[in-house]
Parts: sequence; C-alpha cells; structure tokens
Amino acid sequence: MSLIVIEFAFLEGRDGELVVKEISVVDSHSNRVSSCVCKRPYSWEELPALSARINQAIDKGCNWIDGNVLYSERKTMLHREASSAVAIYCFGPLNTQYICGLMYRTVIDITQLGCPPLAHICLQGIGSTFACHKFIHVCALRTAYSFAQWLNFHILNLQYANCPTQPAYH
Repeated sequence: MSLIVIEFAFLEGRDGELVVKEISVVDSHSNRVSSCVCKRPYSWEELPALSARINQAIDKGCNWIDGNVLYSERKTMLHREASSAVAIYCFGPLNTQYICGLMYRTVIDITQLGCPPLAHICLQGIGSTFACHKFIHVCALRTAYSFAQWLNFHILNLQYANCPTQPAYH
C-alpha cells in the first residue's frame, strides 16, 4: 500500500504564481524518498522588484539560479514518483490545490486528518543535501519526511485504537 506525501518549497513568480524550486516525495510505508530542485522557468530580471526578490529568496532558503531538473519536467517527476500511489497527501490547502492541479488526481490535505504544524513533528535526523538550503526549516525533503512519519503513525493508531480487548495470556 503506497501512501505518499508531497511537499515543495517555492518562490513567488512574476505574476504572483508559485514557482516551485524543490519537490520532495516520500512514501509513508516504505520510507522511499525522492527530491529534486527545479531550474528557474525564466530569468531573474523578469521577477518583480529586486529587493522583494532578494528578501523572498533569503526567507525561503532557495536560490533562484539553482536546479537540476527543467521546470517543465516537474510534472513528469511527480507522475513517475506517484504512479503506484494509492493515496497522495499534502499539507495545507495551497499545497494540496497546487499538486492536484499538476497531477489531475485526488490529493488529500493531511491537515484534514488532524496533522499538526511541522514545528510539532519535525524529525531532527533528516535533512537535505542540496546546497541551496541555508535554512533547514524550509527543506521540502525534511518536511515531507516528517509529514509521512506522522501519517504512518496516524494510520497505525487508527488500526490499533479500535482493537477488541483480548484476554492476556501469562
């Protein structure tokens, strides 16, 4: 049973659209992870005001010029990674709507299951190896892995919370 969590780090583009810089996919059952940094869809000069661009990149921990996957290939990467998924999860309505629009599949907002904010579940042992991450707290890989671990625990909790009482054998 493949339940995947998708997370991404983004910047705001020239018309206010989301420009995804990093996409991470984690299978909550097998802990298989996949992550890529997308190249920019257009040049730095095409973005709005320079000071806003610099502040946004610093705040998000992303670098506009970094990337190892063509921006147009982000859909292909997601389809490949999620092809066998029984269910796809994202955190929050913004992420859920964006991924749903890219994949044309049902995507479940994990907050609807009661998932807390990342600060409450972040696992310290996971981090990204991408040079563009100067701030761990925005790493899409760490975030996706943390949400996948929460999802796995949540599912196990649901399975065992309703078990009938069994006699103890000593």
